[in-house]
Amino acid sequence: LSKIPILYWTQKRLNEGLASLDDKLLYTPAINTFYGSYKPEGTGNLPKTADNKYYSLQDVINRTAKLSDNVGSNMLAYYETQEFNPNYQKEINRIAGQEWNPKERNASAQMVGRMLEALYNEGGASFNALFDTSFDDVKIRAGVPKNISVAHKIGGADTDNHDAAIVFAGEHPYILCVMSENLKDAATARQTIVNLSGDIYESMK
Repeated sequence: LSKIPILYWTQKRLNEGLASLDDKLLYTPAINTFYGSYKPEGTGNLPKTADNKYYSLQDVINRTAKLSDNVGSNMLAYYETQEFNPNYQKEINRIAGQEWNPKERNASAQMVGRMLEALYNEGGASFNALFDTSFDDVKIRAGVPKNISVAHKIGGADTDNHDAAIVFAGEHPYILCVMSENLKDAATARQTIVNLSGDIYESMK
């Protein structure tokens, strides 16, 4: 879920004319080695080692949001946040309501929800990429009828299993962020989130 602030800042730069979706980002070894960068292993389909090729900003946004690509997130953080520069960190902390360290990545559900709302308010490519992801058959999205639009970003590592979404339920859209840890297993955690999502949708629709 710590990719949400990075997507927010990227969209903020796009909206301010400081970046363009056609920008070309070069994948060098530095992408995966700066302070706060994700380990390249995990979800996503960008190469796990630098290939010194260029990727468009639009492409990297899509991979980061739709595939939860760790390398894609690193590229955005490296080029758009300038390795989590002080202005970025100050803005993220302000929106989240408390410090959100880019390396430790400790955040509450409320912090994530506030950040997701900020991304929604920016709109554009970075928010739109949260629709039609590769994870629409699990977690919050799976608990909501298929005809309801849901923008969401999944998260998970080891025993942690998370999802943060905006569910566009008719006249009453809502933000739902579920974070879990130390449940019996990953399948139990995912199903728990699905069940919570379904129950909340029924009460909110």
